[in-house]
Amino acid sequence: MIEVINTERHHVEALAATMRKEDREEVMASSGSLPLEAIEHSISLSNMSKAIVIDGEVIGIMGVNPVSVIGNVGCFWWLSSDNLDKYKLSFMKLLRDNQKELFGIKDSFGFLMNYVDARYDKSIKWLKWLGFYVSQETIPHGKAGLPFHAVMWWKTAEDALNG
Repeated sequence: MIEVINTERHHVEALAATMRKEDREEVMASSGSLPLEAIEHSISLSNMSKAIVIDGEVIGIMGVNPVSVIGNVGCFWWLSSDNLDKYKLSFMKLLRDNQKELFGIKDSFGFLMNYVDARYDKSIKWLKWLGFYVSQETIPHGKAGLPFHAVMWWKTAEDALNG
């Protein structure tokens, strides 16, 4: 059974305990935070966050932090669990069926942005598949100043051309 539900405390704790190595490395490079701190901080800034739960196991939490009401800009984030690999096919089907609106997140914003660790190939590939633009160039980002790619998504092609 697959659920996309509002994030609760037990989801946060489950994800912190099982966070993927690549996500832990990205969080540490970006903010210098441990998994629990990173999840709690991201949720505290978000106007919405969703836990993806398959057969009772948290495979990830996603959300969006409002950045600016001018232009309706948000900062999209996703943190995943080692459990994701066990349910990869179910997760990909869920995403394929919800790719256009991404569980309401894309419908709520005109422009989404964030940065992705250049070392995190799986995340880069996934973001492109979801329709995000990932810059080819890298910039030093976060506490560690490691190379990250800018990630962007526009609601319409006109927004992209004017953005």
